[in-house]
Amino acid sequence: MQDAPDIGPLIHLINLHGENLVGAEVGVMRGSSLCAILQLCNNIKELHGIDNWLPYNDYIGSQDGNPIYSMPEVECEINKAITEISIKHCEGSERAILHHMDSTECSKMFDDNHFDFVFLDTYLSYDQAVHDLEVWYPKVKKGGLFTGHDYYSPEVNQALTEFRNKHNITSRLSGYAECYAWIKE
Repeated sequence: MQDAPDIGPLIHLINLHGENLVGAEVGVMRGSSLCAILQLCNNIKELHGIDNWLPYNDYIGSQDGNPIYSMPEVECEINKAITEISIKHCEGSERAILHHMDSTECSKMFDDNHFDFVFLDTYLSYDQAVHDLEVWYPKVKKGGLFTGHDYYSPEVNQALTEFRNKHNITSRLSGYAECYAWIKE
């Protein structure tokens, strides 16, 4: 693994969640979390990595409404190449399926209740966090894990709180080391 994966705090949950799991990471960037799951979770049957690898502006954590980071096209191309090479040489790579496309469009490829777990790490603003929660939550099976990153950023935390209230989600929400998780009831 080339750098510390964002999903690190959730590896135990995935490992303990059952056998022959089908999962998705939405927002792959360089593939470190995808590789960590493949290498450390032998109970994964199929793992989908979804990213469009297009330039973007990241507003999560911005205090003044300006992006805190902008990803140029060349860096996106490098990240995509790093992901592809990392997956190719990663133990368990035969279980990985990469989708180079918009995450909303990709979600339409899967029926509701398809995944045993989803890890969201794609939002760049409050509005995108709200949208991604609405799009990807239905894709998780009852009893599945709904997880993500950037839990302690105000925008993501607000979106999560509002989403759970709107949908009357009462299952325990756990947050640690920027990750969050709950079991879908």
